[in-house]
Amino acid sequence: MSDQKVAIVTGGGSGIGAATAKYFDAQGYKVIINGRTESKLQNIARGSDNIFIKVGDVSNPDDVKSLIDFAIEKCGRLDVLVNNAAIAIFENIDDLAYEDWKKQMSINVDGPFLMIKYAIKHLEKTKG
Repeated sequence: MSDQKVAIVTGGGSGIGAATAKYFDAQGYKVIINGRTESKLQNIARGSDNIFIKVGDVSNPDDVKSLIDFAIEKCGRLDVLVNNAAIAIFENIDDLAYEDWKKQMSINVDGPFLMIKYAIKHLEKTKG
């Protein structure tokens, strides 16, 4: 196992996630950024040899498992998990479609659960 620490940042294509990824990169970490829009992720990774992208949706268990597997295969370890991916749908409850509610809960609640579920054994190994 390499001594270089590894972080995964979900929602890494913009805002807080992008800033977090750049921070970890500046601290010498290998960083895997995840999001649903490849072009946004590529823009954040551009210019760094230590930021890697993995497109996927944190509400999809197969995508989450693939993300964790990618991190381990690419970097050999996992030290930090930043569950940053989230969406906000600003509607009055009487106007909010149930499908939009389910999408928001799936990303904002199920996403962190799935990320932790698949990452925990790797984080325990590194005391992450």
